[in-house]
Amino acid sequence: MDSLPFLRERDVAVLGNDGVQDVQPSGYGPDLTRPVHTAGLVALGLWLIDNMELTELAAVCRDEPRWEFFFAALPSRMVGVTSSASNPVGVF
Repeated sequence: MDSLPFLRERDVAVLGNDGVQDVQPSGYGPDLTRPVHTAGLVALGLWLIDNMELTELAAVCRDEPRWEFFFAALPSRMVGVTSSASNPVGVF
């Protein structure tokens, strides 16, 4: 949660991780178990991508060697939901 001001100052729009963004337990008490999800989604409008498989991407970046690329991830269009599967794509 302490990183959220850092992300806001840089206008970060998407945060992806090969796990989840929140530490368990959060350290913010029993009522705030996932503060990055709670504050990031609501206060910052941050898109969160949990459980990304980054092994192949890391290998390609190492082999290129390039660490910058275009990234697109379009979620399924659904009404009344808070999450969706997506098919993220990196283009070098």
